[in-house]
Amino acid sequence: MNDFRERDWIVFRDLGPILIERYWERCVAELKRIMEAGAATNRDLYWNIVEAAKAQREEARDMFDGCGRSAAFFKILRINSNGLFTEKELGQFSNELRASLDDLKRMRGS
Repeated sequence: MNDFRERDWIVFRDLGPILIERYWERCVAELKRIMEAGAATNRDLYWNIVEAAKAQREEARDMFDGCGRSAAFFKILRINSNGLFTEKELGQFSNELRASLDDLKRMRGS
């Protein structure tokens, strides 16, 4: 998508803090589940938590670091594939952007 609309950029920029908070809320819930599930030893539990947190950090970097306008479409695509947008939030984007997201989702078979 070469022509990323100004309106879509503004929507994305404004949603950024909400999306980031929603992502970390999901991450904390996952870490809590890991802790509650336990492990054979405390050492194993610790490393399970560390590995999950490391994966979460990498995923967050992929979605939220370097969110300039030139990378916005790909960031939106990644965030959308992770289910972080609400329908109301997606509705704020242009019809063209939503159509592109829908086309890519269909191509992926999601």
